[in-house]
Parts: sequence; C-alpha cells; structure tokens
Amino acid sequence: MKFVLVTQDLNIGGAQRAIIELANNLVKSNHEVCLVTLISQNEEYFKIDERVQLKILSQKESNNTLFKNIKRIIKLRRIVNSFRPDKVISFLEHINILTILSTLGSLSEVNVCIRNDPRRKKMSIIHGYLRRLTYPFANKVIVQTNSVAQWASSLGLNEKIQVIPNFVRKLELKKESYEVSSVFKIVMIGRLVEQKGIDLLFKALALIPKGSINYSLSIYGEGELLEELQGRSEKLGLSENVDFKGTTNEANRVLAEADLFVLSSRYEGYPNVLVEALSTGTPSVAFDCPSGPRDITLNGELGLLIEDGNISKLANGIVEMYESEKLRTDLGKRSVNYFSNIDNVSILNKWLEN
Repeated sequence: MKFVLVTQDLNIGGAQRAIIELANNLVKSNHEVCLVTLISQNEEYFKIDERVQLKILSQKESNNTLFKNIKRIIKLRRIVNSFRPDKVISFLEHINILTILSTLGSLSEVNVCIRNDPRRKKMSIIHGYLRRLTYPFANKVIVQTNSVAQWASSLGLNEKIQVIPNFVRKLELKKESYEVSSVFKIVMIGRLVEQKGIDLLFKALALIPKGSINYSLSIYGEGELLEELQGRSEKLGLSENVDFKGTTNEANRVLAEADLFVLSSRYEGYPNVLVEALSTGTPSVAFDCPSGPRDITLNGELGLLIEDGNISKLANGIVEMYESEKLRTDLGKRSVNYFSNIDNVSILNKWLEN
C-alpha cells in the first residue's frame, strides 16, 4: 500500500515522534510512504528510515494566514495527486483541516488523527467551526484513548471513530535497581509550557517538609516558560534541588537512571514519555488528567495515579514512592513485563484496516 502522512514539522514532540514511528513501521513492512511537513525541522530528533520519502511544503515557518493556507492546500493536493496513495493520514487538528480540504474529491482514504485532548486544548472559534465542517468528509477519525473517542462521538462521527494507541518502542536500557542512593532522583521530561503542569509539581514538592527527602529534580525540555519556572523554583525555595537540563536525545538512559518519573500535566493526548518511563521500568507518578495516564497505567496498576490536579496528593505520592522500595520495585517490574509483551504488529494492522 502507499501512504501520504502529513504533520506540522519533525521537531521534538509527541505527535512528531508518533508519526515518524508510524512511517518507519510502514516501510519496514514494505509499504511506500511519503511524509509531508508544513515546515522544515531545525534538528533531527528522531531517526527516520531512509526509505521514507520526505516532502516539505515550506522551508521556513510562516503565519497561518488565509493566503498561506490556500498555498499549502494547493501544494499538498499536488503531492497527493502525484503520489496517488491508498491512504492519507494527518496528525494534529489544524493539519487535519488542511488535509481534508486538500483531498476533497480524491480517491484516497483520508484518516485524521486527534493527538491532544480536545476538551482541554484551546481552539479558536473559526478552527472549531472548520473542524465540525470538515471532519465528516474524513473516512476515519483516529484517537488514542476511549475518553476522547466518547468526545468525538458528540460531533456525530460515531461510525468513523477508531482508537489506536501509540507504538511501543523497544528500548535498549531497563532499570536494574530500585535502591535509592544518597539522592532520590526525580525526572520530568516535557515542553516548558502551561499544559505540562511543572508549576504544579513545584507546589507539590514545596509541601514536602524540608530535609525529609534528599531529592533532585531534573527537568528535560525547552519552552516559553523557562524563565518563569526558574523564578518559581527560587520563590518556593526549590532552586538548589531543581536543574533545567534542556532537551535530550537520551530519554531512555535518563529514565533508566532515575528513581522516579513524574507526569504533572493539566491535560495530555497520549503521553509518549509516560509509556517510555513504564517500558523502562522507572517507577512513575502521574496525574489522572484527561487523557492518557489512566489508559496507559491500566487504571493505576502500572503506576501511581493521582487525582487530577490534587497537589497535596501528588506530594504524598512522591513521598510514598520514596519511602517504599517494595512499591517502586513492584510497579517497575510489573510495567516492564506489561509493555515488553505489547505487539506492535497488531497496532500497525489497525492502521492498515479499511
């Protein structure tokens, strides 16, 4: 089969990694793939199989003006008409709208993928209207969790909805020991934006009595809130324990060396980093935010699931993990066992279904 995959860019991010993994898995199964991005990437964060054909609609980032979007629609339509794919698959809400408009009248099956939780992710009135107008023209609307599937049904898309989780990467490193050394190493990986709730994690750590835990918090990621978060950590008296590390291409190693991974997000779509932490065997604490953590942790069986937004319970969860090596060991080994048995072939087959 032939596929055209469409997304914003290939910079670091969950949607970017997911679409690259889809492309790589498709070409490994002898399918032909053309991966189209609206703009070029600054760095190659994720390895792309050399058999994947890359097309870029614009070499530099441009404003989402009406004129620019019309040009994108025309360019994408030319690529689709030239490549003649069996399926066109797009990731991210605004890309989905452009892709549907680009493929009207096409013989290709069009699948659009919702990557974040639309109940929390802000969208302009115009984009919301365009989503309701265009999505009925898609053959499938693909989501990652059952809760988002329920939301999508409110758009009258019941027969088009399909739930497909992310591929689980086969990781080289696994956590070997659950003993804590002199410092309890906590890790957070994610963009420095409001969605990720790093400020909530800081508030939770500030509730833990000074000296009760000798911890370090390493934050891997970049974003618009860097200076603000640095200031918050100082005001809360956490700066000696908190280290902003920037982005990393070695998440597996970082997680394998950590004692605890924390996901304090206000909302998610399907947090890849939580899957990676659990696959590594890193004990994890996560807010039960919409959506993803409940599905990924199997209702809290694989990680400590904390009431959404409850800062005091997050603090208690971190302390509980610190105090109980048995809890860390049980959760770590259970999660490694579960994710090592997930079959990526069955996930790929869902993408191949008509």
